[in-house]
Amino acid sequence: MAVPVAVALLVMVPMWGNDLRLADMENRVLAHPLPPGTSFNASGAQGSVGVQEGNGDHCDFLVRFSLLTSLPEAELTSYYDKAGGRVYFSDGDPAAAVVEFLETDDAVWDLRCR
Repeated sequence: MAVPVAVALLVMVPMWGNDLRLADMENRVLAHPLPPGTSFNASGAQGSVGVQEGNGDHCDFLVRFSLLTSLPEAELTSYYDKAGGRVYFSDGDPAAAVVEFLETDDAVWDLRCR
């Protein structure tokens, strides 16, 4: 009984640590003030841990949220570039945007990052 529990902990503890790191990142991103003329399109942010870009052996922490905006694309993009984010606009609706923040770190035994 002790061996399966130990193996489960070896797998889960790094994942729990990265989940906490992602939650902290989500809180930091949501604490950043929205620019004037914007509002959230959906409630809160979505976050994920894993390999988002490139090959394995690292962990990407991605936080994404949707906005409705009256700002021009260049102004909104500039605002979030300064904060370390990326902005994507919908082709069909210039008032809708998706903002993403990405941080990368060593995989540290998290199986989602291999």
